[in-house]
Amino acid sequence: MPTHKHNQTDMNARLIQEFSKVTTVIIRSVGERTTDECEEALRRSGFSNIMRIVDAIPFTECLHKTFQRGIDAGRPWTLCIDADVIVKLDGVVGLIKLASEADKSIFEIQVNILDKFQGKTRHAGNHLYRTKYLKQALEFIPQEFEAIRPESYMIKCMKKAGYLTVTNNEVLLGIHDFDQFYHDIFRKCFIYAHKFLHESVMILPYWRKRAKHDNVFKVALLGFSKGLQYLEKASINKNQYHKLKEESLRKLGISEKDRDLKQVDVREVISQFEYNRTNEAEWLLTVPFKNLIRHLFDRIIRRLSCLE
Repeated sequence: MPTHKHNQTDMNARLIQEFSKVTTVIIRSVGERTTDECEEALRRSGFSNIMRIVDAIPFTECLHKTFQRGIDAGRPWTLCIDADVIVKLDGVVGLIKLASEADKSIFEIQVNILDKFQGKTRHAGNHLYRTKYLKQALEFIPQEFEAIRPESYMIKCMKKAGYLTVTNNEVLLGIHDFDQFYHDIFRKCFIYAHKFLHESVMILPYWRKRAKHDNVFKVALLGFSKGLQYLEKASINKNQYHKLKEESLRKLGISEKDRDLKQVDVREVISQFEYNRTNEAEWLLTVPFKNLIRHLFDRIIRRLSCLE
């Protein structure tokens, strides 16, 4: 058994080493607390060609810069990782195996992460692009405020244009949104009120339960409530809600976290994680019914917000 495990470790190391030669890794950061740890985890996994896109705002501009960097680097694959994602080795191996098996027509591959605020695994924070298609992708990046999820919008446009993608639910690449600054949590959950409003019936009970023992979720609830009251067009850009964010956190009386962050044991975080069991009710909601709830819930919440 130990010999078999040793052989498997060697095989994985060689697999990553070879894939690293043909892959440009780009970390997209707006100053997240985990930016350095994100890069270190990638290097511990075996990647070497790593660069950062820092404070490219709005996010549409970040997409332009990311894709151009990937094109200029000239390697067959461009792996985009958000700085709030920390990978684990077997997740990286799983992603590489998907790429190795992918048809040449595949434009993008995405796998799961464990999301702290949704309390479940989902697709976010990672995109493995086949570099030769990035020039076409540049044409589909929306203007600021045209789409609240610019990257998803671009990928949908590419699909309509005939470029194929792989979305895998079996590979867990790592963790997402753990150990972040409070001001980033506020901003992200502010956007949840616009981006994931239809899922709030699943998310909010989980946050309320966790908020009794974790300030992170108190900030999440505050950000979400402020987001509900914001009736203008929202975007994911970091600086849009700076004043509101600072005032809200000051009233909450929570001091910001320091920048020091120890090495994160991703496997331990996953093993100790308290999942959002509310999501088990999702199977009851058919797609048409979910769409109806989404429409009605959106109207009700925004009408109530106007009355405050």
